[in-house]
Amino acid sequence: EGANASRFEKTYLVSSYSPSYKYLNVCIPENENCGKCEKCMRTLLGLEAVGALEKYRLVFNIDEYLSHKNYNYAFLFKYTLKKKEDYLSIYSRLKSRINTIHKIYAVYLLCLDLVFSVGAKLVSFLPENARNKIAKLYHKYL
Repeated sequence: EGANASRFEKTYLVSSYSPSYKYLNVCIPENENCGKCEKCMRTLLGLEAVGALEKYRLVFNIDEYLSHKNYNYAFLFKYTLKKKEDYLSIYSRLKSRINTIHKIYAVYLLCLDLVFSVGAKLVSFLPENARNKIAKLYHKYL
C-alpha cells in the first residue's frame, strides 16, 4: 500500500493511526520488535523524527532506545553517509541533534562494518557453527 509514498511518509501516516500504537510490528528477526535490528532502528528513528516516539511504548522499549541516543544518532549518520534513501528524510529532520561525536562514532561503525566484512571472508573456511557463533557475537556487541 502507498507505493508512491516514501518510507518516511508511510511512518508519518502510520503514526497518526492509533491502532498502530498497540500492534505495529516491523521486526523481521523476532516475533516482537527487538529495537536493535536495522528495520526496528529505522522505524524508531522515523518515529522520533515525526514526534511520535512516545506513542509506541507498548510495542517498542522506548526507554532502551532513549538510553542509547549516541549510538542511535551515529547509526542514522552512518546510513546517511552510505546514502541510504530511507535515512535521508529522517536525517533532515534530526540533523540538529547530530553532533561531532555522533559523526565520529558513525565513521567508527563504518570501519567496524568493513573489518567484519573482510573478517567474514577470512573466516569463511570455518565450520558453519563457528561462523554462526561469530555472527551472534557481532550482533550482540554492535
